[in-house]
Amino acid sequence: MLRRVCRAAFENPFGVFDYRNLKRDAFFGYLTIEYSREDVVVAEPEKALLDHWHLTPGEWTAARLTEMRYQHMDRITEDKLQSYAERFRSPRLRRAVGRLARVGGRRREGNGDRVKEQALALVHEAPDPGQGLNRLREYLQLLVLPIAP
Repeated sequence: MLRRVCRAAFENPFGVFDYRNLKRDAFFGYLTIEYSREDVVVAEPEKALLDHWHLTPGEWTAARLTEMRYQHMDRITEDKLQSYAERFRSPRLRRAVGRLARVGGRRREGNGDRVKEQALALVHEAPDPGQGLNRLREYLQLLVLPIAP
């Protein structure tokens, strides 16, 4: 059976943005942050990581996870990552979570409020909206995104 993947991308001064469709069951794990009197929806670190794994083809082996060199993994809560993976109903994601736990330990307590507070502080401390959005983008990239080798 073929699966249709809808995709759109655009580039602006803040970076390259790639949009893809997710199944309805995967619409969860987001924080709402107010910025310039508008609500901005941002994925929690665990959700961003699972979306990345879900949208990237192939098996997430221990070697592949290690090669990714993810940063700031202390912001990932193991219990939440496992719970969110179960909601995807994807054996591949459940295996990836198990392998990640074996590659290195993760925090078990919640962290969503701390992430939201840090993001809000960065935005509101900026002298102008453009700079605030740029700071927010940089912060979000540091949450769990891989760095280039």
